[in-house]
Amino acid sequence: MYAASHGGKHLKIKLDSVDKNNLSLKQTMTDFQGPASDNVDFITSEVKFEAAAGGGCIIKFKTTYHLKGNTVLKEEDLKAGQEKYVGMYKLVEAHLAQNPRLYAN
Repeated sequence: MYAASHGGKHLKIKLDSVDKNNLSLKQTMTDFQGPASDNVDFITSEVKFEAAAGGGCIIKFKTTYHLKGNTVLKEEDLKAGQEKYVGMYKLVEAHLAQNPRLYAN
């Protein structure tokens, strides 16, 4: 499990499984802050990386929100969460592109 913090906000992510052969992973996010945090107990994600035709990769992900009580999330909260999630991958991508020694053999 690891924690991330940015601008006074935090998030804990537990890596549940990694499948190197299929380039996929499963993770659980807890103790987060954001538009829906009062209504969400935890979030699970399944992420799969696939080769793109012109190089690079396509990231496919499925996110499941585990809600507190009888909560119903608003569409704008879901979109905001998705934008943050995609933004996280873009930050990682930019960091690795600038620091290839971190992943190259």
